[in-house]
Amino acid sequence: EYTHSPGGGAPEKLVGAEAPNFKLARLSGDQLDLHDFIDGRPALITFWGLACAPCRQEAPSLTELYNKYGKEFSIVAVNGYNDDHEAVAKYVADESLTHPIVLQGQTISDDLYHVGAYPTTFWVDRNGTIVDYEVGFFSTKRLEDRIVNLLVR
Repeated sequence: EYTHSPGGGAPEKLVGAEAPNFKLARLSGDQLDLHDFIDGRPALITFWGLACAPCRQEAPSLTELYNKYGKEFSIVAVNGYNDDHEAVAKYVADESLTHPIVLQGQTISDDLYHVGAYPTTFWVDRNGTIVDYEVGFFSTKRLEDRIVNLLVR
């Protein structure tokens, strides 16, 4: 029995395993295939939803870090709430977000990544292996420190 996520999920089961692949639509409508998107780069995969206050705090940080490290580090935000496309598009426009966002990720969140609370962020090394996860948002600096650590590995 796993109980490391406050919402009852079990994301810790994935540490040491390959990041499960998924194909989901981006806001623009094209498909994002996770393994093709990562393509040998370390990655941050975060699961979020519009009704999640910490997720909304995290989003501008993701854009900031994507703009700074996006060529050498993969960042993708998976909408695990299955929020409406128009509502997500409005939020993204209002907040000037530029980091990759995919939609309709609830099944991926629940069945493949065992997320029980939002945001849940998975850290992936260059080999596509999940090396850690974190529940909640703490600071841009904390995210950036983790990114830098994975880039030097």
